Amino acid sequence: MLEILWGAGRTITGSAPSAIAASVAAGVLLCASPPARAELPTVAEPARWSVGFMLGAPTGLSAKRYLGGRDAVDVNAAFAFAPGLRFSADYLFGLAKLPSESANVGLNLYLGVGPVVGAYSGPCGVLSDNRCGNGAVYAGARIPFGVEAVFRRTPLATGFELAPGLVGTSGGAAGILDLLLTVRLLL
Repeated sequence: MLEILWGAGRTITGSAPSAIAASVAAGVLLCASPPARAELPTVAEPARWSVGFMLGAPTGLSAKRYLGGRDAVDVNAAFAFAPGLRFSADYLFGLAKLPSESANVGLNLYLGVGPVVGAYSGPCGVLSDNRCGNGAVYAGARIPFGVEAVFRRTPLATGFELAPGLVGTSGGAAGILDLLLTVRLLL
């Protein structure tokens, strides 16, 4: 059995590995389908940094390095609804630039992968399970999928991200599912 930690410390128990794998595979296939991708322009961001915060599950601080072109790297430190205290880093592949009503906003679709490490300490949320606050360390990987709006006239980027993952502890494996909003200042 695998437990899914849904956001604010809520858990869903069941045969979740196949559900996580199916949702990730569906997202990848949807984004990588040749007809849809061939019509969309490529992401092209200049090399620069952005710093800010993320709200949701998890909540914390975030920094992102655009590598020039389509890819980027982000680093996050979460202190609430993570569950517990958590650090993650992701390599993000720019999939496509989505159509926008305004030339002043670039909408970038991305998919990534990266490690996550944390401890069940601090606030896990209103509906906490029995692991919150016990100090157990966990480590694993997550697969973020999201869309980011990069504003051209204002040094600001906002994004929405969904990231399923799998972590292990001394007590076994658990699934994680992040759902968050990012707000970063472009430097």
